[in-house]
Amino acid sequence: MSLEIGQRKWNEKTAKAFRDKWVRNFQDASSFESWVQGIATATGLSPQQISSSLPAQNFRAAQQNAQVYVEKALRKIEAAAATNKWSTNFRRAFES
Repeated sequence: MSLEIGQRKWNEKTAKAFRDKWVRNFQDASSFESWVQGIATATGLSPQQISSSLPAQNFRAAQQNAQVYVEKALRKIEAAAATNKWSTNFRRAFES
């Protein structure tokens, strides 16, 4: 029972921290540059090519509407938490 209480408290604290910081961090110009660099590193494409791509344009548009996306992201996280997806996977990893 204490694990479930601990999970619920952790989920509540995480959701609050996520809301407080995610919009600010997502809208920060450095997040776009980090995103571009990460994709460039993973794919071998040039950062200039990635910056001019449609996904990059979508990322910039999303940055301007971050408040809308924070709620969508939080709902996905909460749905995963409600199904105990993470704790189930965590337990499975250590039971082996």
